Amino acid sequence: MGELRIAAMLGPAAVLYLLADLLSRSGRLTPWQMSIAAVALVISIGPRFVSNRVAVREPGARRVGWLGTLGGIALAARLDSAAPSLAAMLVGGLAVVAHASLVLDMACGIPDAPRSLERLRPMFVVMAVAVAAMAVLGAVPVVRLPGLPAFAASPRFALAPYGFAFIAYFLAMLLRGVRDRLGATPASLAANAWALLGIVPSLLAASLAFAAFGLGNRPVNFRWELLAHAFVVVTTFYGHVALVEPARRIEAASVSRRVVEWAIASLLVMIIAGVVAIRIPRDPVSSAFVAVGLLAFATVIRRLARPVVRRLIAPYGGRLLDAIEQAAVQVTSATTLDAFAEAILVPLRIASGALDAEPRLILTDPELTVRIDAAGLARTRRESTFEALLPYFADNPAASVSHAELDTQVVRRPELRPLHEALSTLDTLVAVPILSEGTLDGIIIVARGRRATPPSLEEIDALERFARRISPGLSLLSAHLRAETRVGQLALERDRATERAEALDDEVRRLRTDVRVLRQGRGAFGRSTTVVAYSEAGRDLERAIHEVAPTLSPVTLVSEPGMHVDRVAMRIHGVSGVAEGPFVLVDCAAMNDDEAPGAFFGLDGDAGAPGYLRLADGGTLLLADVAAIPMPVQRALAEALSARGARALGSHAIYGFDTRLIAATRRPVELLVESGVLDAELGRRLAQAQLRVPPLRERRDDLPSLALLAVDLASRRLGRRALGLDSGALDQIVGYDWPGNVRELELILELAIERTEGDVVLGSTIAGLLRDAKSVVRETPVDVALDGSLVDIERRALVSALEKAQGNKSVAARLLGIPRTTFLDKLRRFGLEDTPSIPPGGVA
Repeated sequence: MGELRIAAMLGPAAVLYLLADLLSRSGRLTPWQMSIAAVALVISIGPRFVSNRVAVREPGARRVGWLGTLGGIALAARLDSAAPSLAAMLVGGLAVVAHASLVLDMACGIPDAPRSLERLRPMFVVMAVAVAAMAVLGAVPVVRLPGLPAFAASPRFALAPYGFAFIAYFLAMLLRGVRDRLGATPASLAANAWALLGIVPSLLAASLAFAAFGLGNRPVNFRWELLAHAFVVVTTFYGHVALVEPARRIEAASVSRRVVEWAIASLLVMIIAGVVAIRIPRDPVSSAFVAVGLLAFATVIRRLARPVVRRLIAPYGGRLLDAIEQAAVQVTSATTLDAFAEAILVPLRIASGALDAEPRLILTDPELTVRIDAAGLARTRRESTFEALLPYFADNPAASVSHAELDTQVVRRPELRPLHEALSTLDTLVAVPILSEGTLDGIIIVARGRRATPPSLEEIDALERFARRISPGLSLLSAHLRAETRVGQLALERDRATERAEALDDEVRRLRTDVRVLRQGRGAFGRSTTVVAYSEAGRDLERAIHEVAPTLSPVTLVSEPGMHVDRVAMRIHGVSGVAEGPFVLVDCAAMNDDEAPGAFFGLDGDAGAPGYLRLADGGTLLLADVAAIPMPVQRALAEALSARGARALGSHAIYGFDTRLIAATRRPVELLVESGVLDAELGRRLAQAQLRVPPLRERRDDLPSLALLAVDLASRRLGRRALGLDSGALDQIVGYDWPGNVRELELILELAIERTEGDVVLGSTIAGLLRDAKSVVRETPVDVALDGSLVDIERRALVSALEKAQGNKSVAARLLGIPRTTFLDKLRRFGLEDTPSIPPGGVA
């Protein structure tokens, strides 16, 4: 403060000294000189105008005080431009240089200091020192130094300070004009507007003065030249005083626009006045009439110029300000949240200049986010509020945050990085909180769209005032939504309780049925499989299994009769993501048409059953001979797989399931669909992934291992200790084509173990069994008359197959081309299960 006291005393003292010097030489002061002297004296006490800002250490306040002091001294030094004294020339020149240097220096560092501008300050200091030296030389006409000849400076040196001041003002205008491209904050841009409001008119006035009068000693132009100098000093000082007043920054933009509006109106009025001045009488009445007309014309012109000036000077053409005004009008008639949001968000989208911009209205309780679609209709989605926004507004409840402001702070404050990233993701221009009695009710996200400039302080203030205006309405809507949500929750809880009470008995019955069915093991089992894949075909199958297993999409296994497709399905199940779930096998060919719907989808009631889909929930469902499923059930199954839900017979409730489906067929799915035995929709799902299971004749390298496994299995089933195979037996096995595939291999080896009394199965035993099998297979197929009902035809086919197989059920099943289990089930249904099984060769 001591420095400013000195400036406050030095300024008036210097002005009074220059006035005394002028009086001592001229003896009197003209009215013009007295008026300008009063202005200079008032401006010279500039530190008094900013003492309150200096007390709170506002950046730049001290320099603004010196700006007033130096401006007053420079103005007082020009009071006698016709014959200035040496002191007036010297003091005035130095004051002008210092005054212009301060204007340029503050343009580089006040209210913010971009690095690119800070680097220019040393160069400007050097320029100021050089011009100050020229001003001293211009004030002293002849310089005499001891031992050196006299040096006479050019009189033009005295004009150097004024030329430097003009250049400094012009550079200051440019530096402040590019602030928005250097990452300045909205507050800094608003402060710059005040400085520009002082510099630009000053520069225009100085330009007009130089063009009209120059700086020569022409007394005829003295008054207007002095008036222009006073205007420059006063407007520059006023603009910089407002620069360091934070409370006045919000007014900067609107004041600037009003000044431009009046400037345009005044210019047009001056032109018209100059045109009509020579054509009207000089009497007082006519002059008064013309003056009133010009004043009215100026008012009309100002009103007409307002939208043009707003579009040219207002931030982003005033689009956001117009959108806020429009939203403030529309939101008053909104009675629902959707209408409320549309009234706010549609104008904000239009203001962004991009039809795909997404302004948002975020509610905190309940947690809702409202957007607008391409048609401008509100779309409300229940979701958690963005996590990075709430902590910030909890600490800064009444402060908006702009993306541009965070750009300048995120480097120094890493804790703001999540908020910065969230606003970047949302393409945010500014986020404005909506508070109700200190509680955060919502947030308005203003989208950036095509806008490249940051929001101005005027726009942020308008948004905050708009948020305060709509906060009561949003608070009421939020309370209404909370009440609706609570009522809906209570109604839902009541309905759920009612449904639960009604379903308790059904649940108990279902659980009892599930336990009974699971104990019976109806189609559900678990077993381990041993992988045998030494052959190329076996390895290809293993690779295919590992490719399709992770996808959990339906898989179709295409194989010849006699292959254990259930083991291949279990391999897929074991390496898939549902390996921990159940594995359920369904023999579709052994199922009655009437039983099929209940077997698949379940039965409700006391004698209910869960159904295969529910049994396999979370696991794998294998459908062997899928084409044997009745066509209506196929269609229902395709629909259930599509919806992932089914309804048990006799029930109205839909249960969900998550089951991996594997189907086994003997022909490709496409052929089954073409032949009409497989539903097209179900076939489309099953055709997504088809694996061909190679027959044994293509896996000869696997036959020794498969044979040993079959021997081990048959030995345990027959209660025999494990037997071996001699080389002859292995040769017989590898050399045979095995038309019945694995089931034939297991049957032959089981019969061989029954006939073997030693520790090793001999090749002769295998050879005899294979000859018997060939003789049976070479016989003509089963001939069945096709007269009578389907039941009669099926019964005759079973009897004929048993006769041709000499009572051997396994061979009979192979003759019919159906699995042995299916054949046995059909025998039970027709009462033929007691028919003795006679091995080939007549050995019982």
